[in-house]
Amino acid sequence: MGWLFLAIVLILLSGKFGEFLKFIIAFASTIMILIFIKGYFQLVSEDYYGAWGAVIISFILAVIVRVIIDLIAEILSNDKVQNAIYIIILLAGIFIGISAYNNSNNRKTDNTIELANKYYKNKKYEDSYKLFLELADNGNNDAIYRVAKMNYDGIGAYQNYIMAIKYLNKIQYTNNSKALYLLATMYYNGYGTLKKYNKAFDFYKKAHENNHLKSTIQLANMYYNGKGTSKNYKQAHYLYEKLGTKRTLQNNRNYAEMHYYGYGVNQDIAKALELYTKYLSHDKKSIIRIGTIYLNDMVIKQDIPSSIKWFKKALPLSDAQYNLAFAYSLENSAKSNITEIISLYKKSSNQGNSIAMNHLGNIYKNGKLVKKDYKLALKYYKQSAKLNNDWGEYNLAIMYLNGFGVKKDYKKAYDLFLLSAKDGNYSAQFELSYIYIKGLGVKANLTKAYNWMELSMRNGNPNKDIVKYLSDIKKILDKSKP
Repeated sequence: MGWLFLAIVLILLSGKFGEFLKFIIAFASTIMILIFIKGYFQLVSEDYYGAWGAVIISFILAVIVRVIIDLIAEILSNDKVQNAIYIIILLAGIFIGISAYNNSNNRKTDNTIELANKYYKNKKYEDSYKLFLELADNGNNDAIYRVAKMNYDGIGAYQNYIMAIKYLNKIQYTNNSKALYLLATMYYNGYGTLKKYNKAFDFYKKAHENNHLKSTIQLANMYYNGKGTSKNYKQAHYLYEKLGTKRTLQNNRNYAEMHYYGYGVNQDIAKALELYTKYLSHDKKSIIRIGTIYLNDMVIKQDIPSSIKWFKKALPLSDAQYNLAFAYSLENSAKSNITEIISLYKKSSNQGNSIAMNHLGNIYKNGKLVKKDYKLALKYYKQSAKLNNDWGEYNLAIMYLNGFGVKKDYKKAYDLFLLSAKDGNYSAQFELSYIYIKGLGVKANLTKAYNWMELSMRNGNPNKDIVKYLSDIKKILDKSKP
C-alpha cells in the first residue's frame, strides 16, 4: 500500500497543471511524503523486496500509471478531466498514505510485542521488560499487564508490588481476566496495598464472569468463608458444582463439609463420606474426617477396624494420633495395647493437642487400662486446661472439687467450671448448678442453679434425671416467693 502511494506522488509531481493547482498539489504531496516516509520505510523494512526494492517497484508503477492517465486524457481531449483525475488520485494517495502510516505503527507494536515475547521465552528477561515497559507507557493494555506481572514476580525487574498494582489499576476496567485475577490476588493478600477483601471479591467476580477458572475457584471460597461479601453457602455450592473436577483441594474440602454439616444444603453424611473418599483420600485432614465418620457411627454401624485403617493413613498428624489412640481404646484388646495407646496420646500431646492431653488425664484418673495415678492425671488436665480445652478445664475442676491428687479447693473448682461452662460444656454447666445449690466456693443461689441446669439441658446433657432436678428447684423457688 505504501509503494502505491509513492507512485501516486511521483505522478502528481510530474503532471502539467495550472501553476496555482500545481503548487497546491505539490505542497500537499510534500507533507504526505514526510508522513509517508516515516511509516513507509518501517512498513517495508521487513518486506520480501526490502526498502530499495519497494522504491524501484514504486517508480516503475508510477510510469505505468502516468502513461495510462495521459492516454485517458488524450482520448477524452479534456484538460479538466485530466486535472480531475489527478486530484482524485491525490486524495486517494492521502488516504492511502495515512493508512500506511497507521498500519506501520500497528505493525511496529505487533513486532515489538513479538520480540518482547521472544526475549522472555529465551529468558532475556531484562530486554523483554524494557520493550514491554515502552509499550505499556504508550497505553498498550497487553503490555501493561505483562509489566505488572513481571514486577509482581520479580522477573526482568526487582519485585515491586507497588509498581505492579499501579499498572494493574490502569486496566482494571478492561476485560483482561488475567489482570483482574492478579489485581484481586494483590488486594486479597495485601501485596502493595492494604488488604481489601471487598475489592478482591469484586475483581474475582468480574474475572469469573469472563470465564477465568482461577477466579471462579477463589470466588467460591470467598462466598463460603464470607470474605469480602456475606456468607452465601448456596452460591458457593453452585460454583463448586459448576467447577466439577476442576475443584481445588480447598474447594473439595469446603464442598464436602457443606454436606457434612448441612451448610446451604440438606445435611447428608453419606454424601460427605462419598466426597471425602472420592476426592480427598490423599488429604490427611480429610482422611481423619473419614475415620471419625466410621468411628462415631454416623452413616453405618460403628466400624472401628475401618476407622483405624484411615487414621493410620493420616499419621503423623496429631489429630490422627489421638483419634487412633482413642479407636484402639474402644477395642476389646485395649488393655493389651495400652503401651501403644499412651504412646500415641503422648506424641499428639507433644504437638500441642489439648484433646490428647485430656485423654491422657482420663486414662490415669479412671484407672481402667492402667493403675490410677491422680498426680499424672492432674498434670495432663492442667496442660489441657492451659490451652483452654473445655473438657480439660472441666476435669481439672473435678479434681479440685473432690481433692483427687490435690487439696480440695472449691473456689478453684468454681472458676474452672465457669470457664468450661462459658465454652458451652454442658457437664460444667450442670456442675455449676450443683455448686450454687450447695454453696461451694460461692454463695448458694437457687436461681443461678436453675439457670445453669436449664442451659445444660438445652445444650444436650443426656442425664435422664435433669428434668426432675429442674422441677424440684422450681418448686423450692416458687415456695420462697412472697
